[in-house]
Amino acid sequence: MDNCKQIIRFNRQQILSIHLWLPDQMDKFFSSFTIDSSFNRLESIFLTRLNLDVLMSVLINLPSLPRLLCLNIEIFTNLNHLNITDIYRIIFTLPMLKYYEIFVNYTETSVSLPIATNKQFSPIEYLVLDQYCTFEELSTITSYTPQLRHLSFMHTDKSDLNTEIFVRVPLLNLTTISITEYPQKFDELEMFISGIQWKLKFLYITTKSKDISYFDANRWEELILKYLPHLKVFHLQYDEFTIEENELSIYLGEPNQFTSSFWIERQWLFEAEIDHDQIMYSVRPYKYIEKRFLY
Repeated sequence: MDNCKQIIRFNRQQILSIHLWLPDQMDKFFSSFTIDSSFNRLESIFLTRLNLDVLMSVLINLPSLPRLLCLNIEIFTNLNHLNITDIYRIIFTLPMLKYYEIFVNYTETSVSLPIATNKQFSPIEYLVLDQYCTFEELSTITSYTPQLRHLSFMHTDKSDLNTEIFVRVPLLNLTTISITEYPQKFDELEMFISGIQWKLKFLYITTKSKDISYFDANRWEELILKYLPHLKVFHLQYDEFTIEENELSIYLGEPNQFTSSFWIERQWLFEAEIDHDQIMYSVRPYKYIEKRFLY
């Protein structure tokens, strides 16, 4: 750890990226070391396994960095619930940040921010939220990121039907969304998609919900034609684990509905793959399926 500190101190004006892995010593390292404006070429930081207080002490100095473009944070905690509002308050003040990713380990999180004003906008273009969040929290977070191009998030398993509040800032540059859905009904996802006014070109959805409506081809066709006319790539995946020996799949015996001209013309095909106790159903572009079988 001392060697690491010396290397960083003597080369701070040459360092472009900092990615440290010091198991059980990260808190001690950052408690005695400050990343400040003297790192005038630093563009990328990866912070992992920090105590929340230590993490905040590191983040508080980051707005002084003149070239920070990428920030990746991993939080591991034993708490059942974690309020990460203060983290976002700092993140949205970083003047050059383009890419932000946060991971929180299987813990309920909450973000309580006001809607952004015209003076509070962040330059973030890529936002990866590996944390549980409601549609309302997502709405608030994205109100700070009008230049957003790519959004990836995990939707909480809490009921969140009031999605009318979602459209607050027109995300005119947003073309890609990746959604991980926990046991939510398809109705909620449908409301979310019908409530947004973004010109999406790429939509990726992974779900563990036992709602067979996710494979209602007619509902998807209507939803895409009406609300996602610019969509080029559609990828829906449902992973099902059969724990009990005689447990049946929710889709067993159901006909393949994705055979109409709508799906054939776009070459978005239904696929089922069985791997021991796991069944993976998906609707994806044919070229992705074809590519997997070339190896």
